[in-house]
Amino acid sequence: MTLTSKPNLRRFMVLIPIFLLMITFGVIMGCTDTETPSEQNSESIQILSGAIDVEGKGISITFTDNESNKNDMRYIVHDEDIIAVVNQLNAAGAEVISINDEWLISTSKIKANGMSIKVNNNDYNSPFIIKAIGDPDALSDALKADKSYVGLLRNDVGVKIEKEDKLLIPKYKENIYFRFAKPVKN
Repeated sequence: MTLTSKPNLRRFMVLIPIFLLMITFGVIMGCTDTETPSEQNSESIQILSGAIDVEGKGISITFTDNESNKNDMRYIVHDEDIIAVVNQLNAAGAEVISINDEWLISTSKIKANGMSIKVNNNDYNSPFIIKAIGDPDALSDALKADKSYVGLLRNDVGVKIEKEDKLLIPKYKENIYFRFAKPVKN
């Protein structure tokens, strides 16, 4: 039996590599048999913009003012402390970060407002609970590294770091407006 005498067999042998290539592409793109790349991209955009609640493993960090020395500014949690820790978490690969259940997006603001800290458009006082979804070991190691910012903070304020199997971060609660960025029209 030769391949030329069996056209269906020849066609079948050509289709097998094409089929395997399609499966490999789907695996590389992270697609399942029920999810197209377009659907996965849409979900990623929703997560990136904070449009949906998310859950996953990661760490929670609780910062508290030092109650015994609250009159000394060194012993209270400042906006710069929160910003430095958020930056460390981003550098360590955190996928989603919240402060007191306020999802941080690219336009989020963290700034002092008297004795409280404003996150997005809401004021919070101690304690500050930062949740970060990502690899718990990598995130925790980054914060516990020698001479890390959190290591320095431990001398002045309360710091508690916990690895979590399941963190819930609620969706971003504010409206998002862009004054200058506009979509390109074809």
